Amino acid sequence: MVWKFKEEKNGSPGKVEDWALKEINKLTEIERTSYKISISNMKGKDARAVLFYNKETTTPFIPIDSICSLKQFTISTDYSEIYNKTVNFLNDLRDQQANNARIAFTNAQGGKATIAIYYPN
Repeated sequence: MVWKFKEEKNGSPGKVEDWALKEINKLTEIERTSYKISISNMKGKDARAVLFYNKETTTPFIPIDSICSLKQFTISTDYSEIYNKTVNFLNDLRDQQANNARIAFTNAQGGKATIAIYYPN
């Protein structure tokens, strides 16, 4: 698997949400079966969005009957580092696990940013 990310880090929540929709629609049909999007905001400004997708997936989305596990990454300032850790983790999962994973992204002014990945066992 080759998981990638694209990010947008300037603007209001509405601007990054519009960016996210445009980027999702730029993905190929098979890439769109794997994408995960997460948007975070600090006090109504400095909104961030990150779009993860499998660049070379050949496995269509297939739901799994399984309980999920959680993997978290936390960082203070280097958002690219947390995104790369997420991509590396997704690359280490089996295709079906990664394609069915869900991601939540949080950040707070003066605090740490966290990405939580919920994935089937």
